Amino acid sequence: MTIERIRNALKDPLKVIESKHSKRACLFYSVEFKDEKTGEPLYFCAVVAVLGDGKGKLETAYETTYIKKGTVLFEKGERGYGVPAKEKK
Repeated sequence: MTIERIRNALKDPLKVIESKHSKRACLFYSVEFKDEKTGEPLYFCAVVAVLGDGKGKLETAYETTYIKKGTVLFEKGERGYGVPAKEKK
């Protein structure tokens, strides 16, 4: 894991999910690349604890083959623009 991968997930996420287990944790997903064998995407997830006042603390980060279920707070649109979930139609 590198700082650049964490920075990319936080600055330009594909999707941000509120944790099902803790309302104070958000999962920031970025897509890394497609697996050569399966063709499936490989995601990088940075988990941030929300402290309040726009601040957070990195709890952990990991690679995964799927995005966990939970409340979608943000999702990147088809053209690459982010759309907060509440504004979607």
